[in-house]
Amino acid sequence: MKFLAQVIEQIEEAAVQIDKQTITGSRLALILMDNVIEILMYNLTKAELSFEDFEAIIKDTFEEKYPDFNNKTQLALSDEKISQDQKDILDICHSYRNEAYHLNKLHDGIICQIVKLHFQICCEIIPNLLERGGSFNNEKDPILSKYGISSYDILFSHGKLGELMKKISAGREYNQKDFSKSLTLDIELRVKKACKDLKEIQNDQNYYKDFESCLKSFSSRAKKLKTKNKESNALKSYFKLDQDLLKIELNIDLISSYIDYETDLAIDRYREGI
Repeated sequence: MKFLAQVIEQIEEAAVQIDKQTITGSRLALILMDNVIEILMYNLTKAELSFEDFEAIIKDTFEEKYPDFNNKTQLALSDEKISQDQKDILDICHSYRNEAYHLNKLHDGIICQIVKLHFQICCEIIPNLLERGGSFNNEKDPILSKYGISSYDILFSHGKLGELMKKISAGREYNQKDFSKSLTLDIELRVKKACKDLKEIQNDQNYYKDFESCLKSFSSRAKKLKTKNKESNALKSYFKLDQDLLKIELNIDLISSYIDYETDLAIDRYREGI
């Protein structure tokens, strides 16, 4: 049951971080839960290994069949461990986790709402992914004891694990209205800033006038997020908006940086001329 205790401990810590209701805490919770899910899905892939695969592992020539997170969620979907909606949410949240961890793209405007949805989904699917408690030992584990689970509890069931997850997630449920509102507001604020930055650029040089019409369309698309009945649909729509808007934001930043560079050069030339 040692592995089960490790999983529960990590989920508890994620809950603690969520309860802080801070951007940093939410980001840490997302990383913790994403890690738990990926490990559990990795364990699923072991059941797919053939005798030849084990031979290849021993000889150090094995090629991973499920190298990416999306491959693993597809396996979990095929095995009916998760639903398509759950897969979509897990994949997008994993992407945001990676962006924060590797690219410093933090999504401060939505992270507190995103992590609540992610936490709820994770608690729902963990009983399906964790069908076995892991190795048993004779030591009394304080994490398990807190939930009335004995180290000898070989018959610890899927149902009991589900009840445990509900107990941990209680009081930390996400609110669909707040969730959709945060997605819409994030896009609207970014569009407003991009329009302001674009206007400053156009005052100097006539770059990318077509960006204006594109930016206006983002606001109307963002409002439609509030009408999405399913969380996965709202998140997928937001994800597409986010990626499209990011391209424009990066272009505007690049142009602005170039203009600043040219301005600095012109000032230097003027000073040298004096």
